[in-house]
Amino acid sequence: MNTRQKLEILQKKLGLTQTKLAEKFGVSFAAFNGWWTGKSKPRLKMQAAIDELFLEVTGQKIIPANQLIAKKQALRRKDEALVLKLHSILMNGVRPDAGIFRNHAVRISGVNLPTANYMSVPKLMSEVITRVALKNKDVIAESAGIHSKFEQIHPFSDGNGRVGRLFMNVMLLSANFAPAIIRQEQKRLYYAYLYKAQTKDDHSQLEDFLCEAVADGFKILERTDIR
Repeated sequence: MNTRQKLEILQKKLGLTQTKLAEKFGVSFAAFNGWWTGKSKPRLKMQAAIDELFLEVTGQKIIPANQLIAKKQALRRKDEALVLKLHSILMNGVRPDAGIFRNHAVRISGVNLPTANYMSVPKLMSEVITRVALKNKDVIAESAGIHSKFEQIHPFSDGNGRVGRLFMNVMLLSANFAPAIIRQEQKRLYYAYLYKAQTKDDHSQLEDFLCEAVADGFKILERTDIR
């Protein structure tokens, strides 16, 4: 297949005029017209750009596995950076280690629940972020499960509950759900259901609680809707 044929297919697939296609390649219309009519040939670098776009547009481009892995890892780092950023904002001026995973053992006050060894925190949080990226269709179940795991890892010295609930709401919002509204008078139930999820691997009550909390969030959004 020659250059003209590839350009014709690109023009049709992309729905661009010759002028716009020339702009896409960063060349003048005169130069592009020379390729189109066959009066001139693209330089090697430009021919490579045409070939690459052609493969991409026609679905023939092969993405190297290592390149795809690197891109996915970069996205996971962004999610991890978001968790650290949330903690940094919440605990700024309160703790000197704001925005940093803990480097010592901690206990969850009021419950008999082991937390992760601090040396395992980065690895465990990486697993949590990977799970977030999977985008499970059952948003409530996945949000409850990840939140439960996050709180048991207890990645920070302090502020884990606040950051965990914020991160859970980020997951809900990214799925076009309202944020979960957990009122002060509901906190005891929330902690009881969270503990049950963590110790008995039964997330049903936490999920049910989360459904009600998200429904409350939708009600607030409806009341404050700007017309």
